[in-house]
Amino acid sequence: MRLVLSLMALASAAVLRAALPAPALLAPAAETPACVEHPDFLWSPVAGAAAYEIQVAPDVTFASPTLTDRVEIARFVPLQPLAPGNHFWRVRSLAADGTTGAWTAPQVYQLRTPESVFTVPADADLAGIRRVLTAAAAATPARVQFAAGATYRVKPDDAVLSLVKARDLIIDGQDALIVIENPAAGFIRFDECARITVRGFRVDYDPLPHAVGRVESIDLTDKTSAAILRSEPGYPDFDAPHVKSSSIWGVVLDPAPERRGWMKTGSPLVFRVEAPRVTRTTDGLFRLPVSSKAQAATLEVGDRLIIFARNGTRGFASVSRSVDTTFDRVIAYACPAGHFSHVGGSQLKILSSGSRLRDGTRWYAGNADGVHVRANVIGPWVEGCTFEAVGDDAIALYNKGIFVTAQRAPDAITVAREFSDLEAGESFRIFNPREGTFIGGTYTVTSATRQGAEVALVFSPALPAGVTLHTDAAKKTHSDQLFTLSKRNALFMVRGNRFTGIRRYGTVFRSPDGVVKDNRYTGVSNAAIATLNEPDSWHNGLASQRVVISGNTIERCAFDGSSTDVGSIHVLLRKLGGAPAAARAFTDLAITGNTITDWSQRAISVQNAEDSTIARNTIGATLAGFPFTGKGAHHAIYTDNVRRTRIEDNDLRGERRPVTSLLRVDPEPSNTVRGNREP
Repeated sequence: MRLVLSLMALASAAVLRAALPAPALLAPAAETPACVEHPDFLWSPVAGAAAYEIQVAPDVTFASPTLTDRVEIARFVPLQPLAPGNHFWRVRSLAADGTTGAWTAPQVYQLRTPESVFTVPADADLAGIRRVLTAAAAATPARVQFAAGATYRVKPDDAVLSLVKARDLIIDGQDALIVIENPAAGFIRFDECARITVRGFRVDYDPLPHAVGRVESIDLTDKTSAAILRSEPGYPDFDAPHVKSSSIWGVVLDPAPERRGWMKTGSPLVFRVEAPRVTRTTDGLFRLPVSSKAQAATLEVGDRLIIFARNGTRGFASVSRSVDTTFDRVIAYACPAGHFSHVGGSQLKILSSGSRLRDGTRWYAGNADGVHVRANVIGPWVEGCTFEAVGDDAIALYNKGIFVTAQRAPDAITVAREFSDLEAGESFRIFNPREGTFIGGTYTVTSATRQGAEVALVFSPALPAGVTLHTDAAKKTHSDQLFTLSKRNALFMVRGNRFTGIRRYGTVFRSPDGVVKDNRYTGVSNAAIATLNEPDSWHNGLASQRVVISGNTIERCAFDGSSTDVGSIHVLLRKLGGAPAAARAFTDLAITGNTITDWSQRAISVQNAEDSTIARNTIGATLAGFPFTGKGAHHAIYTDNVRRTRIEDNDLRGERRPVTSLLRVDPEPSNTVRGNREP
């Protein structure tokens, strides 16, 4: 009888395992030829699936798949371009215990090579390049080919390559070098485009869009203190017109050649200067006034100071309101503002691209964010990239809070038109930034009407009885704010990238259903990986749900002067002023299998979360002390205001420094702590 019961139990378990259903394949559409070589494969999520396996094959038998991959979201983008021809694909669900579901029926993606090919001659000037691009955009699907390995020197007022409402175009640089002679101009500007691929470009600037100098001495005697600088070879002088006119701040760099691009430990996140008042000394040095004597006092002889000529400049590759834009093997050696940005669209793909120091003479690369994505429906796929020496977050995904300007009824309000992207049928939540709490639940827009600088919204359900929304015309950030739930950069992937020498965050996101996996972070001045809001200056937000943070290697991060109480992996909801909020806005975060060494304040810090996991991480140190001591304590794993969170099987045996605690855990009874190994 026991044998029979055991067999019945096994049979029942097998039935449950087999019951994991096959997803529904959504895109690309079957039997519809296309020319996108890095297509988005999309399918419906399956309840109970921890991951998915996808196969692509040249025939319906799948006897010899051309690729097989495992992803934790219902989306896949191939890193390498697919070859022309038919590609059959299928997907199956994977349970947490490794049990596999049924394969979907195969679907075919028909990849076609554009018949129209347009060539940019090696001696083409800017006007010639633009003529070719215009002709190609009028004859799509088409391919534009630059001369292989050629160098093009151009001086645009805005961007080298601009497209509006273009479709189905491949722009292949074939490893061409583009040298932009206007330090305020960009390389790419696309608006309302679809299915555009840019491949195989290297881009540099002459003159460079920032100045770098060695600190020769510090003058603290005047009312306005100053740094006395010697310009580094190859960089513009500090009195160059574009530096004086568009620079108000910079950062202090680590002077060690092996750490080029890193910020100096403990230095200010923003080093403010008065560039228009720079003067040249009789011995060829530059006296650069510093806005704060306290900041000037942090300088030491031998430091390198970089000043960003960033104000009023164009981004490197700026995309807006577009769908399915791919950058493949596009490298920026310098750029005046952000690198790859996309506002108000969907499906930006950054593959084997990034920002790099061109050679050993360079101290820095780009002036601002590496990848900057706001209000996309489907977020970016970033894989196989290198971002080094970047002047702001390497990857930033977010949405803006929409300020409430008036309440007309319990189900009717007006909001500021700026950043308002809500349409009828879309959902939102209301955030009180003063307390860090939510007002009610989820609301759905029934109508949205533009009225000058405002938008009138009617929604359901109505606000809770007795609730009056707060508005503050004088201090807009104090007003209650709406955050859309439909344009949150969902299904994002950050996988297999390298980040080094990043000012502020390595990867910061406020998005659902994403993955940050198998990346390497070194020398990131603040948190390597962060999911948090910014309620004060930027009103960026808001929070993340169902995100996997796994397999990342993080070394010596979170050491600039703003890193007090910051974790190398950092989860936090803030209210105005920066204090932790009351709400638990983060749910279902899986922080697993990461390796963190030489952290400063906290290795992993999780606040304002529930139903999350911190497991199988390895935390230790090779240094005898902490890179940044700050004012806070030192905790290997820190949690606060969390519930139903598991802290399990983490290996802390490599941490032998005098820490405040290895495990500082919220005592909330629903949390679980077990299996963690300490020295």
